[in-house]
Amino acid sequence: MKRLILVIAVATLFSCNNNENKTPATNIKDSVVTKKTNTDDNPTQEKILENEFKNFITVLTSKDKDKIKQLFKFPVADSILNIYLDYAHTISDAKGVITEEAFLKNFDKVCKFWMVDEFASSFKAMQLDSLSQGKEIFYEEPSDKIQPCYKHCSLIFKNDILHFTYGINRNPNFNNKVKPGNGEDENVCDETSIIWEFKFDGKKLVFIRQLAAG
Repeated sequence: MKRLILVIAVATLFSCNNNENKTPATNIKDSVVTKKTNTDDNPTQEKILENEFKNFITVLTSKDKDKIKQLFKFPVADSILNIYLDYAHTISDAKGVITEEAFLKNFDKVCKFWMVDEFASSFKAMQLDSLSQGKEIFYEEPSDKIQPCYKHCSLIFKNDILHFTYGINRNPNFNNKVKPGNGEDENVCDETSIIWEFKFDGKKLVFIRQLAAG
């Protein structure tokens, strides 16, 4: 009888120990799942901004006129959507505004002016994971002495305003073999910049203006 009681006591103790060992594992699993869910449901402001900018680049490089036109609220003042072209006067009317109809009619020319094709790969090369308030992200295309120009992109986020600039600069290391005075144009590179400005309201990017320089 004593031996039977001892066996039951040992079995009960072993069962309790097993239950205690299983409990922490379940809690740890639940904790990990909860943490992952919270991260997905509550992204940081920096992550939202990064995703919004990536979405803008996706739309811009798609060259889909129906998607790109949604960036603007037409009619747009030509001083805000600054398409600096020889035919710019044909896009804006006498009141200095660009209508949706005029924008779509000249869409291919506008995309060419924005240099969408030339900069698609440069946009994707930018490291956006460090985008935050007061930060500047800069990307410069590698160049050598045989290239007269190089491409550059920069992002500055300050006071909730995102400044996005991209363009072409003259390569200071370019080895120009053309001698002055032989009739050749010494200005082998036309410097130009396209500038976009957005307001970040914490949830999305809101277009402010687009400028051109060069």
